[in-house]
Amino acid sequence: MDLPGEILLMISDRIRAQKNRIRLLSVCRHCHPLFFGKVYSCLHIEDDFDTFDGLARLAVSLWKDQLDNNDEDIWRTILIIMMKSLRVLKMGYMNSDFLSHVMTLAATNRKPFDTDPALQHLEEVWANTVEIENGYMVMDLIPFIHLPSMKVLQAHTLNVYDESSPIPSALRPAPASSRINELYFINISTDSNDSSGFTDMIVACKSLRIFEYQHILSSPWPDGEVEFRSRPFYGPLSTQKHSLQVLQLNGGGRYDFRNADCHKELVQEPVRHEGRPSNDWFGSLHEFTALRELCIRLRNLLDFGASSKTPTFSFLDILPHSLEYLSIADYMAMDFDILMVNLKAKLACREDKLPALKRLDIWLHCCILCVKKYSMGSEILVHVQNSFAQVQEAFQRVGIEFLCHLYVFPMP
Repeated sequence: MDLPGEILLMISDRIRAQKNRIRLLSVCRHCHPLFFGKVYSCLHIEDDFDTFDGLARLAVSLWKDQLDNNDEDIWRTILIIMMKSLRVLKMGYMNSDFLSHVMTLAATNRKPFDTDPALQHLEEVWANTVEIENGYMVMDLIPFIHLPSMKVLQAHTLNVYDESSPIPSALRPAPASSRINELYFINISTDSNDSSGFTDMIVACKSLRIFEYQHILSSPWPDGEVEFRSRPFYGPLSTQKHSLQVLQLNGGGRYDFRNADCHKELVQEPVRHEGRPSNDWFGSLHEFTALRELCIRLRNLLDFGASSKTPTFSFLDILPHSLEYLSIADYMAMDFDILMVNLKAKLACREDKLPALKRLDIWLHCCILCVKKYSMGSEILVHVQNSFAQVQEAFQRVGIEFLCHLYVFPMP
């Protein structure tokens, strides 16, 4: 005679060990459906909690020691969190895992910030560092994207994160979830560096108005320098084509310091561009209907291709009608004919194609090792100005300002 199910369930309640409860499932087929829900209604995973407790105590002890030793970065982090009405945060490099950990907790509303949120009024963050070795990682700034009042984020000497350690899914911002409308990663002496295109940060913005970025070749990583590529930026920035008004993409005039031949075009020996990743085409900006200011290298603006062939598209094909200011960076004499054709076409069709254009700047390619005397830099500038004299006059007659510039930097 079989025992009633109620009696069997009462017996199972007296069995404490989970592994013994699981064994009940294999007693007989009749007992399996009876015990299945009971056994798995509560799952207990046995582990060595003493180990975790020891690690937690070690972390707390280390944190207390840093506080007792007046570790500035630890105390700064605590002060930042305590200032409930903080709106603008300007900080140098803070070498602290504690900062990154706390900011991540605050951004994702995890304890203790689930009941007492921090940095809810923060609107601007300026993370400025000087040395590339101490630059912030993209991962360090991602938490700020989540904060509800953020509008402006600027970082100098920013490094690409290690893609073998991607952003955790809980920290990755959702598309169009951030109120940030200005992103700055540019400075004439300490530049930003990211070959991946800042995809997560850009796509997270709901209506980005300004994006400025300046690349630097230096890298603290063993694989050496990371060469600039414009194309990876195109996809993320295309999500902002409805709102983007200012785009400066590696157009700051700082380029190859070590190429001693970069001005040989003055003696009819042009520098070759073939196969350089830095010369990839960014893409058409025709659908960026809000764009007013554009600063970009000529070889990224036009689709020269790997063999430096004649571009397929012209300025008229790829520039939006809304454009008011165009700054062409890294101009070299070997591109004179192509640039001149585009300038003349733009001038002839300006009323239909570029009715809002007010100013055009041309920045010369610069290498300090070949410009050994500053007087030679002046000679180069005069040479280029004379080359564009006629078209400059034509632009000025229709009310468009036309200027040529030359950056001369000290030795790095």
